[in-house]
Amino acid sequence: MQFHQSYENGQTPNPCVECNRLLKFSLLWDFLQTEFGIVHLATGHYAKVSKNGSHTRLGRAKDKAKDQSYFLYGIARERLERLVLPLGELTKNHVRSIAAQLNLTVADKPESMELCFAGQGDYRAALSAPEANQHGDITDMQGNKITTHKGIANYTLGQRKGIGFAGGKPLYVGKINARTNTIALGTRDQVSFRTIKANQINVLVPEELITDKLLFGKIRSYGDLSPCRVVASNEDEMTVQFEEPQFAPCPGQKLVLYNTDDYIVAGGTITNSR
Repeated sequence: MQFHQSYENGQTPNPCVECNRLLKFSLLWDFLQTEFGIVHLATGHYAKVSKNGSHTRLGRAKDKAKDQSYFLYGIARERLERLVLPLGELTKNHVRSIAAQLNLTVADKPESMELCFAGQGDYRAALSAPEANQHGDITDMQGNKITTHKGIANYTLGQRKGIGFAGGKPLYVGKINARTNTIALGTRDQVSFRTIKANQINVLVPEELITDKLLFGKIRSYGDLSPCRVVASNEDEMTVQFEEPQFAPCPGQKLVLYNTDDYIVAGGTITNSR
C-alpha cells in the first residue's frame, strides 16, 4: 500500500489527496460515466469551481477556515467544467443551519479529522511494517549521534513532541533517512527552507506556471498562503522559491500553488527542499 511504502521511505504521505486524485475523481468517475452515463459529479467539498468563458477554474472556498481546495488540486483539468461544488460559497455554520432546518441528523455531527482507513485512532496504528519500526540513531543536522529512535514510521518532519530527547532548546525532526534508518534533529531555522521542488504535478492553469511568476503556495493543508515564484518547471516537475523560509517541507506532502485570485495554478508531490 502506498501509505505504508511512503513511511518506510521516510516520507509523509497525504492519502486524502491521493484518494481524490486516483479514486474519487478518476476511477469512480469513469465508472459512473461508463455504467450509468453520469457525466457531472457533485461533492460536499469546501471549494469552488468558476467558469469564465471557455475557462474553468478550481479555487478556494468562501469559508477559508474550511477550504478544501488543497485536497482537490489533482483533478484533471478537462473535468473541472463537469464538477459541481455547491458549498463553495457557503460557510460551515450556514451549511449546518440549513441541515438543521431540514432536520438532517448530520446537522450536529462532530467533525472528523482522522484517516478513513485508520478509524478514530492514531494513524500510526495502520503502520505495522517491521522495516519502518526498527530502532535507529537520532543525530544532529551534522550527523553526530545524540540518542536513538523507535522506528522512522513514528516521526515526521517538523515534529517536536514525542521525540524522546530534550536538547535544552526547541528541536524538530529535520531529516529522515530511510536508507540509513536515521533521524536528524535541528532548530526551527535549520529545518526551514525557501526552495521546494515537487514532481507528479497537475497543472490547471498552464499559462500561469511560468518562470518568475508571483504565486502563493501551500506545503500543507492548514496555514496561510505564502508568496513565492516559479524557478523552473516542465511536464512532471516544478521548483518554487518562497519569499520566506517554509517550516519543515515534508517529502510526500503536497505543494499547491494559487494565483492572486485564489485559483489553483498547479500542485504536486514535494520531493526535496533547500
